[in-house]
Amino acid sequence: MLIKVAGYLKFKALIGNQFLLALEREKATLRDALILLSRRYGKKFEEMVFDPQTKEIKRSNLILLTVR
Repeated sequence: MLIKVAGYLKFKALIGNQFLLALEREKATLRDALILLSRRYGKKFEEMVFDPQTKEIKRSNLILLTVR
């Protein structure tokens, strides 16, 4: 599965107007991609994406998925 990630709205403000990541693994998940991006863009990105207490993806994020 190929997961492509690009920044929009609040993510675009943090990381700019760029293609962020293409993750290709047999069993890749959205969570895998977001963890990799958190490592790349740091704590501020991680705090935008994950709930600090539960470590779950915040429901307030708008995430568009396309599967190929």
